[in-house]
Amino acid sequence: MRAEFQILVIPFLREINGRAKFVVFKRSDDGSWQFIAGGGEDNETPLEAAKRETKEESGLESEKYYRLKTMSMIPIDCFREHRNKKNLYVIPEHCFAVEIEHENITISKEHTEYKILNYEEAFRLLKYDGNKTALWELNEKLKSGKLSSQIKYRENNYAFIDSQNLNLAIRDLNWTLDFTKFRIYLKDKYHVTKAFLFIGYIPSNQNLYTKLQNDGYTLVFKNTLTLPSGKPKGNVDAELVLQTIIEIENYDKAVIVSGDGDFYCLVDYLIRKNKLEKLLIPDRASYSTLFKKLQKYISFVSDLKEKLGYK
Repeated sequence: MRAEFQILVIPFLREINGRAKFVVFKRSDDGSWQFIAGGGEDNETPLEAAKRETKEESGLESEKYYRLKTMSMIPIDCFREHRNKKNLYVIPEHCFAVEIEHENITISKEHTEYKILNYEEAFRLLKYDGNKTALWELNEKLKSGKLSSQIKYRENNYAFIDSQNLNLAIRDLNWTLDFTKFRIYLKDKYHVTKAFLFIGYIPSNQNLYTKLQNDGYTLVFKNTLTLPSGKPKGNVDAELVLQTIIEIENYDKAVIVSGDGDFYCLVDYLIRKNKLEKLLIPDRASYSTLFKKLQKYISFVSDLKEKLGYK
């Protein structure tokens, strides 16, 4: 299912003195010239859509993506999948630039040919004003040397971790999670810039809390109760849900770390809002059946023993 946004990507090769060459493509349906363009899928961020469309339409892969300020609004009449949606009239087009190192381009069936041109040549050839505006912005940034320092785009995802569900599930598998490694994994794998760890507060565990904070976690405490067995209990479900919603405008997508079915309504809401990056379940063999239909969003911590366990 298509998301309600469009992306535009300008591939470019740097030259000396702030100049560059730009790759433009000729459409196979109407013969017009444009940059890479396409619709986002319903579980993608604009950056993810930009990377996918670039690979599909040109064969190019690069980590040097830059988000441009230019944004166009396109009438829904241009999109078959959006035409019948009520109260939807325009689709935003997010613009990116991608720096490439070579000219090995493989075009898809959407295009018949491509050209690598200087700014003036590309500007004259382009059909759409939105393409021209984005190209002008990129060219000005390149000339002034401000592209890499000002507008390089990075994903900004947050993790929300049910520490009790995570810790107990991994212990039941007879290994211990290294939380230092886990924080690094979240950063590298899912671009997590802030990781909320929801945990019951026990005064004697202060050294543990300090270490977790030093590892980069933001701790959210819940007062604990002592069960008849003598074990402490501190359910953090409400705190995790509340914090996820409070922060929703501050992150691109959320990583929810739990296999507890009490979070199904939260996960379902995040999916509908295109705000779920991953549901990271501690134990592949034991988690709520409510999540069984969400397999495309799920990964398992239990598969990462060699990477995240203590040696």
